[in-house]
Amino acid sequence: ATIGGVALSSPTITSTAISGTTGPHAPNATNSVVVTNPDTQSGTCACTYGYDASPAPTVSSVSPASGSSNGGTTLTIGGSDFRSGATATIGGVALTGVIVTSTAITGTTGAHAAGTASVVVTNPDTQSGTCGCTYQYLVVPVISNVHASPNPTTATITWTTDIPSDSRVEWGTTAAYGNTSALNAALVTSHSVKLSGLTRLTTYHYHVLSRASSGGLAVSADFTFNTK
Repeated sequence: ATIGGVALSSPTITSTAISGTTGPHAPNATNSVVVTNPDTQSGTCACTYGYDASPAPTVSSVSPASGSSNGGTTLTIGGSDFRSGATATIGGVALTGVIVTSTAITGTTGAHAAGTASVVVTNPDTQSGTCGCTYQYLVVPVISNVHASPNPTTATITWTTDIPSDSRVEWGTTAAYGNTSALNAALVTSHSVKLSGLTRLTTYHYHVLSRASSGGLAVSADFTFNTK
């Protein structure tokens, strides 16, 4: 059975009745009701069915409000009247891996040029809503060549970035770190931070952090070194 050309889902059929659930359809007051038997014979009801307009989605927030222009940021869009199957775009680029509830959409951003981008949700009935908020795609440094040069009570951490950015190191005896170096705000591509007050013959975990002038923050993987 179809209503306005859209098949009913999960139909229950007897010789005198068909029950099922309508699918998405553009608002329309007059839609044909058609039943087709397996032998392709069909019948059209003299009656019609009206698809009422559902509320358009309202988009009110996005969190976080910024992320890497390379994509890969998981974010949540808040609002109301989101429908199952809704899609979301940030600056015209669709989120992937979306999870939709009536009030939130969670997904992962794709790559986009750096800059300010609109946040749009579109329901399956093609109605859409645009947030008064915006999302900022940021240029994020690429960290490479991370290296530690340990001594008995100090260590020098060096690394490079592909664009000028600041320098900071977090370290500790576990991957929870607990210690943070003073921020070196100089925007450079070759970075060096000296850690002091270390204990001899101890394994330390560390990672490095660099933020570009755009505000994009890069954080390296976890590394370890052993003092002498």
